[in-house]
Amino acid sequence: MREVLALSQAEMQRLDIAMRADLAPGLPLALADPVQVQQVIANLVLNAMEATALVDVARRTILVESLQLQDKLVFRVSDGGPGLPAGAQEQVFEPFWTTKHEGIGVGLSISRSIVEANGGHIWAEAQPSHGAVFAFSVPAAPEEGEA
Repeated sequence: MREVLALSQAEMQRLDIAMRADLAPGLPLALADPVQVQQVIANLVLNAMEATALVDVARRTILVESLQLQDKLVFRVSDGGPGLPAGAQEQVFEPFWTTKHEGIGVGLSISRSIVEANGGHIWAEAQPSHGAVFAFSVPAAPEEGEA
């Protein structure tokens, strides 16, 4: 996640987006392909940047989080963009469904395929006031000594 954020920093500055990272320290490794997980994170961060760039500068914020819940690692990207249309939380993962004027609707569908192929789950949530949250979980690698 840190690598994706470092690569995104220049574009966030260009778009005047404030990014905050709340990354839990000492997380175990993910039991998933690291390059594929990185691709999903990159897609979610890019989507958040594109959504956030549509609103007033005062609302241009992105929060990225990582945490562990039982045997899963959870990654969340929250944005201050215009939000999801009502009832779109599941639809956004369908191939060729998009809210973007220039999108073709495959990024989130591919992300879902990657996450599910790695034993995880991906979902979207509407924020109460504005924006959206996209999150996914993947299995955490067992700690040494666990079977």
